[in-house]
Order: sequence, then structure tokens, then C-alpha cells
Amino acid sequence: GPPPPIPGAKVKKGGGRGGVGGKNAALAQQQKRYNMRLSGTTPLDQFRKDVFALFNIPSSSTHHYQVSFLGGFPPKELDQGGKRTVHELGVRANESVIVKFTLNESATAG
Repeated sequence: GPPPPIPGAKVKKGGGRGGVGGKNAALAQQQKRYNMRLSGTTPLDQFRKDVFALFNIPSSSTHHYQVSFLGGFPPKELDQGGKRTVHELGVRANESVIVKFTLNESATAG
């Protein structure tokens, strides 16, 4: 079947309880805010798996998506090339990370 719709995400590194933010219904469907407890030594592969789990994307569908992480202000894409951990990606304590999902070409060509 077709992959689930692309979720919008903003993830904050640090402790706390997850919640959904958004002032109006349309925006709430596009952007969700979660707090995740991460360590600088958290492997990027594990971070990606956790992000997919947060958005209820089954592991059988994850190959349909390209995941990018944006950080800093103004937010810019964090280069994942050769990076193995959250710290190497450039994410520091209590920082917000924007997660951007993009459908892979193969997912739309069916």
C-alpha cells in the first residue's frame, strides 16, 4: 500500500514529557513538538528509529522516507555524512531539532 502521509516534527533534546503544539488545527496537523531524552552518544541510527516510532511510521515503511535534521537559528540542515552520534551531528543539550520527512522517489512512483 501507499506510505503514510509525511509528518511534520520538531524534537527537543532533553528530558520531559512529549506534547503536541499548534495554535490552529491546520498547523497542528503539520507540526508536532516532542521532548526526547537523548545522550550525545546516542547513535544516529537509533535516533532515526526513535523519530520514526514517535510518528507511528512502521519499520516496514521507513524506506519510503528521507529524514533530515535541522538545527540552530535560523535552522539549517545538519550534515549527516560520516556522523555516527547525536553529538557528532552537532546537537547539544536542550537544543531543538527540526525533523523533515521527504518521500523518496520510489514511494511516489507506484
